Amino acid sequence: MAGSARESEHPLAGAIVAYAVERGFAPTTTVGFRNVPRHGATATVDGHRVVVGSRKLMTQEGVEAGPLLARREELAASGRIAVLIGVDGRGTCAIALADAVRETSEQAIRELKSSASRSSCSVATTTQATVERIAGQLVIDAVIAEVLSGDKAAKVAELWADGKRVAMVGDGVNDAPALAQAALGISIGAGTDVAIDTADLVLMRSDRLDVPIA
Repeated sequence: MAGSARESEHPLAGAIVAYAVERGFAPTTTVGFRNVPRHGATATVDGHRVVVGSRKLMTQEGVEAGPLLARREELAASGRIAVLIGVDGRGTCAIALADAVRETSEQAIRELKSSASRSSCSVATTTQATVERIAGQLVIDAVIAEVLSGDKAAKVAELWADGKRVAMVGDGVNDAPALAQAALGISIGAGTDVAIDTADLVLMRSDRLDVPIA
């Protein structure tokens, strides 16, 4: 599994490779790597056909993952990203990955809520369960999940229409329209050029605690 993930630039693949390396697994010979956007990847590793990714990808690649599907749903319901692994047409395991909360994020939310801002909201492209898990850790009041990247600006507009003044924090190309739509657009310093150009305020560091400080 780590052998196929090693060829991918996706951060989830990077987490899988890092986990394997930490436990002493040596890199393996990988050929025929194919990235499947939003679903996973396939490759031949040490002569075995390996498929790593979503349930849909397993079906497309003819992998029999039946016994693992219940476990996958259980992992996904816990707010984690569930990934299936198939080897030579047979489902072998399901793994869970979780976004790690940055150390200063909780303090940043607390300070924002104690100032003139009386509520906090998170808009994310990931699943409802994942966003709710993180929101529970950070005591975020409301979440808007499973929003396509291009629809973030529309969600900001909806908050405006509901009488709220919106500050948007983002760093990606797809965040730019939402940054422009917000009353205050804030870009992370390490963000993309288009996000930095669009934002009203650019943080010099990638520390969320700088948001309430600014």
